[in-house]
Amino acid sequence: MDKPQNMTSRERVMAALRGEPVDRTPVCCPTSVATVELMDLVDAPFPDANRQAEPMARLAATAHTILGFDSVMPVFS
Repeated sequence: MDKPQNMTSRERVMAALRGEPVDRTPVCCPTSVATVELMDLVDAPFPDANRQAEPMARLAATAHTILGFDSVMPVFS
């Protein structure tokens, strides 16, 4: 089977879960990637990022937009 080209993150992860070919190995993190550096970068410090929707979404999105992951985990513990 030919290797797919230019998959979206969702397509890549779902194909990998089904055991189908992917354009590259998906990078997923089932836990939070929140760090002080990322909080500072997107102005989403704790505890606000753990209690308010907008800072939580900004911080969670950094996994994809800054780190290049194929997943986003908005739950911080």
